[in-house]
Amino acid sequence: RRTEPLGSERDRLCVSTGRRLSERERTNQIDGIERFGSAARLCAYAGLVPSTYASGGVIYNGKLLKAANKWLRWALIEATWVALGCSGYFGLLYRHHRARGKKANTSITIVARRMSTILWHLLKERRSFKEEFSLSPVAPCTD
Repeated sequence: RRTEPLGSERDRLCVSTGRRLSERERTNQIDGIERFGSAARLCAYAGLVPSTYASGGVIYNGKLLKAANKWLRWALIEATWVALGCSGYFGLLYRHHRARGKKANTSITIVARRMSTILWHLLKERRSFKEEFSLSPVAPCTD
């Protein structure tokens, strides 16, 4: 039986994947959204951002951060694979990056980063996810 209200943190963690994070993943991995001042910090904590090296005005992006929470990264990547088939928004974002020439795992990481950003906003604003995404084109600008 459900003991929490529908708008609880547990429901918000579903995002749009249809999969609930386990109790261990949910409580131990994020451990309170107040710890993160921005969505970018949650993404970095989950290890979904590349390492960056700068020298002489040139910036190099390397591999994903290894000093991160590997269990949270795993949960977000797995949820992203599920979201591709369940959500038009995440599926379109994935196909967009694949069409740009990104490899499958790179595209998944990009979508997981977006999902992590959405997750941060949902937890910070204490609201549920509602997919309001339309595939219709935007009206062209006229001068």
